[in-house]
Amino acid sequence: MDTTPATEQAAPDLPLPENFNLDEWISGVRSTVRSCTIYQRADLLAELEDLERRLQLVEAEDAEEFGIEDAADSAEALNARIDQVYKQLLDSAVTFKVEGRSADWLKAKEKEIVRHSMTHGMNDEQKAQVVTRHQLADAIIQPAGITAEHLEVLEEVAGAQYRRLVATFFAACSQAPTVSAPTSPSSSAKRGGRGR
Repeated sequence: MDTTPATEQAAPDLPLPENFNLDEWISGVRSTVRSCTIYQRADLLAELEDLERRLQLVEAEDAEEFGIEDAADSAEALNARIDQVYKQLLDSAVTFKVEGRSADWLKAKEKEIVRHSMTHGMNDEQKAQVVTRHQLADAIIQPAGITAEHLEVLEEVAGAQYRRLVATFFAACSQAPTVSAPTSPSSSAKRGGRGR
């Protein structure tokens, strides 16, 4: 009995077209590219959370008990401000695309960084951080022009978002892409496939 979870089971083998060209197919294989959205204005989350709490109080049946009666705290005013702040947050977003790299590439990049004395006088943890920043900078294909120095600033100011970007990079390097099975015939038709 197959104990592999349904989400991890391989798709059934589909017959190859009669004119399938393996060399052409191999030459078209591309590295995995993953994306990660980074928010410049993550500081706005606190205001959003506060506004949403206030909106819950205003909309509560016993709102008057909390002294929330003036026009500035009306549900309409709070919803308008939530929309405004949410738009600011979304407008500050940039989607980073990172391309997976081979284990050999990662090792070669690490040797190059160490050889150029970029890690001189650092302990092992600091060296690993510098190496990761340089590897990641070279693997980011969008936006263009990202440097290890940019990533160092991102790590210092928005550590959680930087770590998510690093995790996205290592997922692109180490996790094989998976495609979820369509849930309906219409979604299958929209996605297309080999039989198209």
